[in-house]
Amino acid sequence: MTNFDTRPSRPVVDGICVRLGLPPWAVRVGCAIAFLTLWPLAGHAQSVTATVPVGTLPVAVAVNPVTNKIYVANQNTANVTVIDGATNATQTVDAGLLPSAVAVNPVTNKIYVVNGGSPSVTVIDGATNATATVTVAAGGSVIAVNPVTNKIYVANSVNSGTVTVIDGATNATTTVTVGNFPAAVAVNAETNKIYVANQGSASVTVIDGATNATGRSRPAFSRSAWQ
Repeated sequence: MTNFDTRPSRPVVDGICVRLGLPPWAVRVGCAIAFLTLWPLAGHAQSVTATVPVGTLPVAVAVNPVTNKIYVANQNTANVTVIDGATNATQTVDAGLLPSAVAVNPVTNKIYVVNGGSPSVTVIDGATNATATVTVAAGGSVIAVNPVTNKIYVANSVNSGTVTVIDGATNATTTVTVGNFPAAVAVNAETNKIYVANQGSASVTVIDGATNATGRSRPAFSRSAWQ
């Protein structure tokens, strides 16, 4: 017989921006989010603590661990559901067309929502839920935040091959050329380097966050190796 730990479990909130279906503490159930409390050791029991209704076709979620607020991008209803982590009460904030990704800067309490159909980024003030709109290039699909420099990086994957850099203090933008079809972006806040995975050119573009200068690293294995 398997012995399960009966001690109270603790909520696991790991990461600033994750897509639904990938993390162990959130699962997609129709148009709702079920938050799991996990004891972070193998072999311990799991339990669903709540199911929170959100909008239609939720596709991305991000957490602000400082304010204990959760932000869910609802693609078909063009809005964001804000969940109070203490009570599971919700509020709805309008976004642009087809919101597809969301990221949080916990230092400034700003939330950034990529609207794939607009093309734009909706900036939500976490204190008031007031919004501003920043225009980006076509095909914005993924986003990452450097909370140290207050810069936001949006990969524009459709026919642009660029990353839009947003200054979180002013919402001014700069465009950086990367590879073909950038499909993912990640930030190293310690080194101020940004890494962009270029799906169409089998490479990663490395952006220097201080200067926006770029270099490119090609992996040893790529489609071209078979051609």
